[in-house]
Amino acid sequence: MSNLIETAKAQSIRPAKVWETATEQDGAILIDPTAAETFTDREVFNDNRRRLRDRGWHTEYVAPAWRITPPAPKREPLKAGASVIERAEFLLVAPRANWDTASVINDGRTIRFEASRNPYFNKPVIEDLSRLRAAGWDVGEVNGPRGVEAFTATAPVEKATPRSLAEALGQASGSRNTFWTGEGREEGRSLVFDVSGGCSTGALREARAVAGRVRANGWTVSTEAKVGAEIHRVAFTAPRGLVIDK
Repeated sequence: MSNLIETAKAQSIRPAKVWETATEQDGAILIDPTAAETFTDREVFNDNRRRLRDRGWHTEYVAPAWRITPPAPKREPLKAGASVIERAEFLLVAPRANWDTASVINDGRTIRFEASRNPYFNKPVIEDLSRLRAAGWDVGEVNGPRGVEAFTATAPVEKATPRSLAEALGQASGSRNTFWTGEGREEGRSLVFDVSGGCSTGALREARAVAGRVRANGWTVSTEAKVGAEIHRVAFTAPRGLVIDK
C-alpha cells in the first residue's frame, strides 16, 4: 500500500475496511464504494471522506470510484530558470524517490536514475516518473545486457507566459488542438465549461478528456452531474503560482 493511501487512512482516524481495495493513480486515490462488504463499512467510508474533505482533501466521484486527492501545500511559485530537477520536484509536490540520487544529462532537460538490481528500490522512481509522464514529460528506460540500467525523464520545453486563462489551460492540457478552451467562462481564477451556460458538448468532452493531465499540472478540477445523468459541468481552477501576461 502506497504512502499516499497510508496517509489518507491515518487522517481518517477510523478507516473503513474498504480502504484495503484502494489503488493509486496519477497522484490520486481511487476507491470503488461498492467494494465495501457491508452497509456499515460503506457508511464508515463516507465518514472518512467527510473527515478528509474537512482537512483539505478533494473528493470527487468519477464512476465507478471515488477519486481522493491530497491538498496542495501552500508554497512559493517556481522561479524562472529553475533546474530540471527543481521543476520535477515542484510538480510532484511529495516525491516518493530519493531525488538526491538523480543526475542531469544531455541538454539539461533530462533526469536519469540508475536502476537497482532490487525491484523494490525501483518502485518509488517508477511511481514518480509515471506522474511526470501524466504531466507531459517524456519518460523512458535505458536497457543494457543485464536489462534495465536506468530510468529517464525529459522535461517538456518551457512555454511562454500565457496571456489568458484559456491559453494557460491549453498549455496545461498538453493538447495539440486547444480551440475548445475558448468556450470556457472565466470565474475569477477558474475556467468553467457548462453546457447549460452555452458550452458545446464537444468542448465539454475535450475538457473531461484532459482533466487528468491538467490536474497533474497543479490545477484543481471539479465536475458536476445531475442525478442519473452524465457530467454537464467541468471547472478548472488555476494554481496560485500561475502568472498571466495581460
